[in-house]
Amino acid sequence: MTTRLIAIGCYVLTIIAWAVDMLTPQLFVTAILLNGPIALSGLVLSSRLTISLIIAAQIANAVAGYFNGLQAGNSWNGIAIGDRLLSAASFALVGFLTIKVQEYARASGKNEERLRQAESEVRLRQAADIIRATLNAEIVRRSIVREALGLFDADKVLFILHKTMQVPETYEARRGDLDVAIDRDPLDASAMSLLARAIDRDRVIESFPGDAVARIFLEAHGAATMLAVGVVSPGGDGMLFVLRSGSGSNASALSFTPHEKKLLRAFADMAGTALDQAELFARLGHQNDMLQTAIASNDEMRQLIQSLLATASTSNGSGNATTRMAQDVLSRAPSAPGARVPEQTPLTPRETEILRLIAEGVGNVEIAERLHLGLGTVKGHISDILDRLSASDRTQAAVVALRQGYI
Repeated sequence: MTTRLIAIGCYVLTIIAWAVDMLTPQLFVTAILLNGPIALSGLVLSSRLTISLIIAAQIANAVAGYFNGLQAGNSWNGIAIGDRLLSAASFALVGFLTIKVQEYARASGKNEERLRQAESEVRLRQAADIIRATLNAEIVRRSIVREALGLFDADKVLFILHKTMQVPETYEARRGDLDVAIDRDPLDASAMSLLARAIDRDRVIESFPGDAVARIFLEAHGAATMLAVGVVSPGGDGMLFVLRSGSGSNASALSFTPHEKKLLRAFADMAGTALDQAELFARLGHQNDMLQTAIASNDEMRQLIQSLLATASTSNGSGNATTRMAQDVLSRAPSAPGARVPEQTPLTPRETEILRLIAEGVGNVEIAERLHLGLGTVKGHISDILDRLSASDRTQAAVVALRQGYI
């Protein structure tokens, strides 16, 4: 709107300057006033507007000079004609300089935008390092909302974790608060609708004036604008809300830039990966507890491990006896149900490659980049992997593959 008003103002000033020039005597050349609108057009950063004003000024200058001569009895003074020519040259010079200033301003704006994007990507990596610094799922969720608050200059960030057949958990971080609040109350209809929309569409959702559901949600949280994105994790479907209320330092920056939307999508993928790793660690910890229990209740297994440790600590221990003991225990141990040798893997080479990256904690976007595949293709492979391994999520698939020796 401001750009349009400036453009209209430039044309109005051109008409006024032309009218004044038409009404003044021939030797009192006021055409120089036409340079004002041309210079003013530099605020719009539109070369097309500046060029159109230059043309309009040249035409107005010529018409006014001809009209002044008619008023003087069809007599055109040489000095007046020279002044008109100088005015015409000044229009071209001022217009040229204005266009150059516009070009430099656009280039500077692009450089500043690239700098901001580079800084935000550095901050994203720093946030990822902080979130991945722990393998405790509860701490990871708290870190997600705290880091998103600063990364997106938000007034409030919500992370809603909706578990099947359980009361949802809402993690909330506010600007200026040091702690993260946790709410386990049922979600209202607007939050449930937005959660389902984000999960189904698998993209960033932005509030807009015509979205009644988003407006109800924003009013409930005292915010003016928001971005929302789904976060898929083994613990349940989640949704991250980034809210701005227009208060504080970002009062003039309520809207979100396209780069911030891309950044939020990358942040959500990173958060999902961190939650995957925390869940995998928890499951492996449970498996380790089961192994410790099995060792404690099995004298032969405990004796075997003690013998292996003794053999590893000496250069000439009785290795043959240890090997025979291990073979004897393994021969009498029941086979694990459903165990397969690596040659009998149900996975294709590409699926094995993707599953190996999943086990390393790599997210879908990075997998696609490493293997030069589309994101949709990677998700399709992961879906096939879950079906082949009868796994409910990617973390369970990685555990099954590691246990069965597929990767």
